[in-house]
Amino acid sequence: MLYIYRWKAILTAEGITIYDPWMGQLSFNWDTDVIILGNFNLELMEGRYGLLRAALDGQYTGYKISNWVVGQPAIVDSNLAFLRQKSFKNLKLSSKEFAATLESSQQHYSDFFETNRWNLAFLAYWFCRIVTIMLIAYIFILDIFYFNTAVVLFFCIAVTLQLVMVLQYWNRFPRGALKRLFLSAGISIIAFAYLMFDDVHLLDELFFVKWGAVLGLAMTLLIWVFIQLYRKFAANYLKGIFYSILFIFLSLYSIAFLKVGNMLNLGKVEGWEIGTVYNPQIIILPGMDPHKIVLDNPQWGSRNMMLPLVRSVSEARVEVKVFEGRLGIPWFYKNYAKDDVDNIRLIK
Repeated sequence: MLYIYRWKAILTAEGITIYDPWMGQLSFNWDTDVIILGNFNLELMEGRYGLLRAALDGQYTGYKISNWVVGQPAIVDSNLAFLRQKSFKNLKLSSKEFAATLESSQQHYSDFFETNRWNLAFLAYWFCRIVTIMLIAYIFILDIFYFNTAVVLFFCIAVTLQLVMVLQYWNRFPRGALKRLFLSAGISIIAFAYLMFDDVHLLDELFFVKWGAVLGLAMTLLIWVFIQLYRKFAANYLKGIFYSILFIFLSLYSIAFLKVGNMLNLGKVEGWEIGTVYNPQIIILPGMDPHKIVLDNPQWGSRNMMLPLVRSVSEARVEVKVFEGRLGIPWFYKNYAKDDVDNIRLIK
């Protein structure tokens, strides 16, 4: 807010002079300079005609007006009013064509301000990017130390909101921002699916793969129908490869989403499973687990885990708490703290 508080500008019929706390005084003249639409901002750019800017200052070629500066429509109105009154000697357009061009520009600006009202598109864009950064940082730094249903629910809601924003409001984002938005959403879905695969052990993993693919296919078909009916301009250039990729990502999301739903069962306990823990890993690489547990119940088989309470021994017998799944699939955590005696315990 300090940056915006110190920012001021003087708007005239011929141009605008900006006093920026970081860049100093910047002057733009409607006779030589232009206004363009950036991702979420108006941008003032030096024109190619008129006096050479290098002879004047040589310090800048363009300036992005902050999203939080009010009065941006007045800047556009001043620029268009100047252009309407100016006579262009070498203009090849007729007066009617030139007037139509200015009206079209006015409409583009109006649409831009409507789309970016209250900076909602800008905030949604950064929300999506921040969610992706938080999820990646959590996986690489914190998930081995702290993982529970509250964390899972938080990221599930965040990624779901991110996916809804991309699918429902993608046409409100400019092309450059949209590419980064799709990239952020794709990374988040892959990271979310990996988190649920890597940190939760399930008795029947295939159940979630099967139904996740079914849900992914259903959502893909719904999106295809919606585009054919209400986004016909996009239907012409969206090919089969797009829907194939969409199906894969929606399936990954659905698999993780179903796993979260299975965990939300108020911590009901299915029982305790007994097994033998081994320490076969001498060198631990990122993403690897130092312990291997072979459970006595053949349905569970062997699993890789992080069990600090048996770090000092090469082999130990333990009991692991197994939770009842809301979808009927029992599960238990992969990583445990050293003092987590509520969910895992040594058998003396």
